[in-house]
Amino acid sequence: MDNYQTILEANREYHNKHACDYDKFTMMGNFRRVEEVFKKYGGGNFLDIGCGTGQQMEVAKKYFKEVSGVDCSEGMLELAKRISPNVFLADAANTPFNGSKFDFINCFSVLHHCFEQLPIIKEAYRLLKGGGVFYSDNDPNENFYHIFNWWLKFRRKFLREKDRHLNKELRELEKKAEYHQKNGLNPNILKYEFEMVGFRNVKIVYHYPEKPDLFTKIIIFLNKFLKSNSFYYYFSIIATK
Repeated sequence: MDNYQTILEANREYHNKHACDYDKFTMMGNFRRVEEVFKKYGGGNFLDIGCGTGQQMEVAKKYFKEVSGVDCSEGMLELAKRISPNVFLADAANTPFNGSKFDFINCFSVLHHCFEQLPIIKEAYRLLKGGGVFYSDNDPNENFYHIFNWWLKFRRKFLREKDRHLNKELRELEKKAEYHQKNGLNPNILKYEFEMVGFRNVKIVYHYPEKPDLFTKIIIFLNKFLKSNSFYYYFSIIATK
């Protein structure tokens, strides 16, 4: 039976085994969007929850005075140390920091890896200073997955470039580690959870893939007329303490 701890362990094992070649398959194009957010809110202390190999910490160093990260994977952290010495092995919901320490918390492509999101939201609220900002991004939109699940199944089976280098064991681990990748996350439920914890000005922004394929281009065209949030693959959340 899956629970918070079993999914955490699946993420730790998968990312330890996948750490050395992880960066080859990261969607770097999305970082342009991320950098704009960092630039807007920069200046204080930055924490990257689920920092991975440190790619986004490297971007953040241009805009924040101090950059730190946490991750559940020892393998990822060994690589992240090249970017910053301030990286720590920790569960996203149980970090080693005192409260009210950070001005900005980044959580890129992390929430859908977690069995439940509320513990991470509560921890982020504890860690942020008053007026601090939480930013998550690149999480799959449940509404899109509900409508277009048939296409996603086809795409996963035949078109995913990054799967070609994974053996069967790693593919099964990936499925468990990306716990909500199959069905997505509901952005409105997450917005409610942020507000329930105490965050204010919780804003959802919907996104298409940075490099759309033909099917996505058709969806983008149709959405000019339908104007539905259900036609977006991904979403980000920005919230203020």
